[in-house]
Amino acid sequence: MRLFEVEDELGRQSGGGGGRIARDGSKGRLGSDLDRAAPKVLFVTSEMTDFVKAGGLGDVSAFLPRALKQSADIRVVIPGYPAVLEGQRITIVGRVTAYADLPEAEIGLIDMPDGLVVYVVLCAELYDRDGSPYGDRDGCDWPDNDRRFARLARAAADIASGLAGTSWKPDLVHCNDWPSGLTPGYLAWAGNPIPSLLTIHNLAYQGIFDRDRLGALGIPQEAFQMDGVEFHGKLSFLKTGIFYASHVTTVSSTYAREITTPEFGCGLEGLLWTRAQEGRLTGIVNGIDASWEPRTDPDLVGHFCADDLSNRQKNADWARERFKLDVSSGPLFAIISRLVHQKGIDVIVDVADRIVEQGGQIAILGQGESELEQSVSALAERHQGSVSAYIGFEEADARRLYAGSDFLLMPSRFEPCGLSQMYAQRYGSLPIATLIRQMPKWQPCGRLPCRRSPIGARPPGNTVISTGSRRSRSTSKLRLFRPPGSVPSRVVGALTVQRHLLALADRLGELCPGLAENDVGIRILGGLDMDGDACAASIGNDGNAVRHGCGFHENSPSVVGTPTDQARFGSR
Repeated sequence: MRLFEVEDELGRQSGGGGGRIARDGSKGRLGSDLDRAAPKVLFVTSEMTDFVKAGGLGDVSAFLPRALKQSADIRVVIPGYPAVLEGQRITIVGRVTAYADLPEAEIGLIDMPDGLVVYVVLCAELYDRDGSPYGDRDGCDWPDNDRRFARLARAAADIASGLAGTSWKPDLVHCNDWPSGLTPGYLAWAGNPIPSLLTIHNLAYQGIFDRDRLGALGIPQEAFQMDGVEFHGKLSFLKTGIFYASHVTTVSSTYAREITTPEFGCGLEGLLWTRAQEGRLTGIVNGIDASWEPRTDPDLVGHFCADDLSNRQKNADWARERFKLDVSSGPLFAIISRLVHQKGIDVIVDVADRIVEQGGQIAILGQGESELEQSVSALAERHQGSVSAYIGFEEADARRLYAGSDFLLMPSRFEPCGLSQMYAQRYGSLPIATLIRQMPKWQPCGRLPCRRSPIGARPPGNTVISTGSRRSRSTSKLRLFRPPGSVPSRVVGALTVQRHLLALADRLGELCPGLAENDVGIRILGGLDMDGDACAASIGNDGNAVRHGCGFHENSPSVVGTPTDQARFGSR
């Protein structure tokens, strides 16, 4: 995995190799000159794990600005939720005036302990509420989310335009997902040529509102057209960002290709295909930061490493006590996820009875759609001592659960990139995931040079247990693959595969009849063993674990497996 660097990547994408950010015409196209010393970047986000988190965007908003801080003067701007303000010393550094139906707001500044600067949009009318960044405690969206995030977007545009009273102005505005999607539009409608970047973390969430909200949000009526903010007769915040941003990125090269197709484009595939043809759509793989280190993570009950796993059991013991699970020597399955349809939570509920019957335990940590929250709560009530569901999210609890579980269940129906499997692997928990049909295909080792994908994607190098349908069993043996190229030197959170990989495979083999309905085989794709050699295991249709090995240098990425037709975990 690798974190993407705005200045390096955008410099290459714009056809240049160095210099400073140039402003190329009224559309704000990124110029070929990029200041490698200290470009100023304003990072606009609706969540940040330091304060509040609803999904992966919160993690990226915490990791990425800190990674870029080494080579850029980067500052974050976020709404002033109660969780952001709590216990913070905030200095008022500016003010943004009312605009259309958007109330005025003060701009506060927080100096984080590590030196990262965070601007806070202070507007109690819009942000002083209990719940998540997007909805109330019952999981219902706030009815005025259009005003709430238009205020964030307009405040970011005002800071970038020098209208907020702050002494600092960015050279580039980096927006993230639909909540900040209006920012490039506000810049364009004001004639501000500053370049803007929009990162799509999940295209399925687009910020769709009624057309009659244009005036209240200060959006010009003439912008309501196909080449503008209009989306099937409604206003789309995300489409606004895609259309007006100088460049669009997303969280993996595979996802960048997928979203230009009708299957994954969510109705925006035409515009995204156009951006790709213009060279203005790029996929850059997400990464995790160095805090995910099992030897030193202060949130863990017991620290461990690949050479010494003796303390890992302390995290498992903690997890069972915290989640009120019985003392057990059976495998512990973790679900750490937003409880939404995309994540396949209903699939887990469908197979949970069989996991429990075979001696497994399940700990669920997350929140989301009320129907799924009720479903997993009912499941836990039905299997007290074997299944537990905590509706909510605590970062420390999540880290300990990653470190204490044997397997992570994530049968998502689609994943733009996914961070959970990276965390799990880092802490020695093997992910069980759905193989999505359009995963990149890689040449098996021994057939070098390996073929690159059209956008030059790299495989993630994950250790993944994946389910496959009957049709996928045309490949009778697990094949080990060598990805093209070498690992970038700036990889953060490199994969650690523990000694107990094969032991876990054997234990999963014992559970296989309960996990694989209709005789569906399960395959484990392994990583590097303790000697630096690639190892893997697969579960045959008879439930027996089969071990495989293939020599790789320890500095190579781990192995990835053959993509198959998409199959649901536990059923065809």
